[in-house]
Amino acid sequence: MTSETHWTVQTLLEHAEWIRRLAHVLVRDPALAEDLAQDTWVAALRTPPKEPGPLKPWLATILRNLVRERARGNERRTRREQAAEVPQTMESVEDLAQRAEAQRLLVEFVLELAPHYRDVVLLSYFEGLSSVEIAERLGIPDVTVRSRLKRGLDQLRERFDRKYGDRKAWIVMLMPLGKRPGDGAGGVAGGGWGGGGG
Repeated sequence: MTSETHWTVQTLLEHAEWIRRLAHVLVRDPALAEDLAQDTWVAALRTPPKEPGPLKPWLATILRNLVRERARGNERRTRREQAAEVPQTMESVEDLAQRAEAQRLLVEFVLELAPHYRDVVLLSYFEGLSSVEIAERLGIPDVTVRSRLKRGLDQLRERFDRKYGDRKAWIVMLMPLGKRPGDGAGGVAGGGWGGGGG
């Protein structure tokens, strides 16, 4: 292996494949690696080494610095993008108050249900129990639990429809309550309060 003590464009070009391979190893993204290899050549041509010596360590240093700069730039961009998203996702105080009122009404309406409906709704949505678990706990058939849950939810929907008119108006306010503990999806919002199924 020879150690170059001075550089020329020709000696830089002789290292082209090596710098490409190193870039691929460092970033593992072919397109980004090609960009970084080209940026390395531009930087090397703009700022030649101050002292004679081997070119590979010098080129590797340039490349590693470019990788670090790119990573820092990506981190800064991600932070800026996340910071820019915050105002868009913040609710107004009026929206929060409206949602809190809807949640208060939900608790009130659930507690006003006939006890056999209230119990299954509370156990399902507030305790996160399945219909089988509720049936075991109450000593009633699973089919009865599902029937009571459907009827209880139907009654809650009717009360909210009367209070707010349009279902879309109140379902959005209750959406944060839409999942039972352990539910993958749906719950109140998916098939519970606002849905047609039970």
